[in-house]
Order: sequence, then structure tokens, then C-alpha cells
Amino acid sequence: MYWQPLPIAIDTTISFSCGIVSGGFASPDNNANGYFNSAADRFIQVVKLYKLGEIKHILISGGNGKQDEKNFREGAWVKSELKAIGSPDSVIFAEDKSNNTSDNAYNAKKILDSLKLKPPYLLITSALHIPRASLLFKKAGISTVPFPCNYIAGRGPFSLSSLLPTPSVLLDWNPYLKETAGYLWYKIK
Repeated sequence: MYWQPLPIAIDTTISFSCGIVSGGFASPDNNANGYFNSAADRFIQVVKLYKLGEIKHILISGGNGKQDEKNFREGAWVKSELKAIGSPDSVIFAEDKSNNTSDNAYNAKKILDSLKLKPPYLLITSALHIPRASLLFKKAGISTVPFPCNYIAGRGPFSLSSLLPTPSVLLDWNPYLKETAGYLWYKIK
């Protein structure tokens, strides 16, 4: 199946001109203040990749998929967090108009075209989200190399008992169903 975890292996002889970190890892609280949610490994990995010199620029692609909270803009908030930990303003670009991954790709394309940074770009997002995000960025005309993170399964040892259904496994199907439905929708569309 397409959502199998991908190995994290980057050719260290290549430095990417830009790492695109897909939004969805920061959320607003009741006062529209940002906080990192369960997908925060995206933030951790983009910081690490920048500090190690694997990427030269950072493009945060995330607006606000939460229609009930109009004041929070993920891209702008994450940019302020990157600056707070010492990342220079000159290497951080934020796209904060998007409401979904398709919007992320098309709005990121406009920014990347204006910056004239050399592709391919490193696409940093949750492992489960990589297939759909890669498809949408490709459809938008952006050449990317996937960098999966925020794994929720598949990195530990395998045993035959792992195949037996358990209540906890059944409860965790929502993200898989969302990604599968989204991937099929955008593949057909």
C-alpha cells in the first residue's frame, strides 16, 4: 500500500536550495495563540536540516485549515518561532494563505518561482502525508524529494502479533482513511 513508511536517507553530497515544510503541525489555542501539535516533528526536522546545511532556505507552507479561527496564520506563526531560535529572517519564507495541501502546493509554487531557487526541493511532511503531498506538489509543477517524518507506525520491530486486530489499531484508522481518500480524490481529479 502507498502509505508504507519511507526510509529517511538524503544524499549528503546534495544540498537543497529549499526545504518546504507542509503545514498542519501548529494549531491555535482558544486565544488564537499558536502551539505545536502532534505533528511537530515537521518543525524539528526542518530546523535540524537547516542547521546541518542540508537545506539553504525554509518555506513554511501553511495557512489555516480551521475555518472557525480566522486570526491564526500558521506560516506566519512558525516563521516567528524559527526566528526566535536563531534562524535568519533572510532564509525563511512563509505561505500562510492556504487551507489545505492542494492550496499549499499552488501557493508555494508562486513563492518558489519568484525566488528562483534551484529545484528539486526537499518536501518535509509526515510520513503518512508524503504520498498525497508529493502528488499535489508534482501536479503544481514543483519538483520535490520527499523527506518523511512524524512516523506513527512502521519503525519498530515486526512480529506476527502485529497483524492481529486490536481496538487501538482500529481507533487509529482515521488518518489512514483521510490520506487514502485524499490521495484517490486528487489522483482522479
